[in-house]
Amino acid sequence: MLSLLGILNHAEVVSDFVDTPSRKSRFDELMDACDSEFEKAVLQKISDLGLPLSTNTQKTISKVDVPIAKPDFEYCENGTSLLIFVDGPDHDKESVKREDEIKRTQLDLMGYNIFVVRYDEDLEKQVFRLGKKLGYSQVPKLLTNLKQKDQTWKT
Repeated sequence: MLSLLGILNHAEVVSDFVDTPSRKSRFDELMDACDSEFEKAVLQKISDLGLPLSTNTQKTISKVDVPIAKPDFEYCENGTSLLIFVDGPDHDKESVKREDEIKRTQLDLMGYNIFVVRYDEDLEKQVFRLGKKLGYSQVPKLLTNLKQKDQTWKT
């Protein structure tokens, strides 16, 4: 028995376990990269409703080394990208509207799919539409929230 304990005392533990970033740490990384409080609110709502977190955030999209745009979030899957732009009040200025239209048209011509989240529209409904665009026909947490709101509004 003592010889077994002696062997175990000098044994080395080897594991094939690979530590991968958890959803929480990935969420924190994305949150830290957000440029505005509204972007953080959008990311929080995506997480709260159980949608997958974006693949990239604040990644500049270029064409032949010329920067085109920097979407707030990007989902990449099977060779296609869905770019998410989170538009706050500054995007209502005429000059910014024109720039957005030019950039987003270029991205569209480059084969990117674009989704815009606006500050002046219901955030939950927009994230629900995002979920559908990502291929989720139902977002259970959102459906529950909307049903509860409907009941509150009816009383």
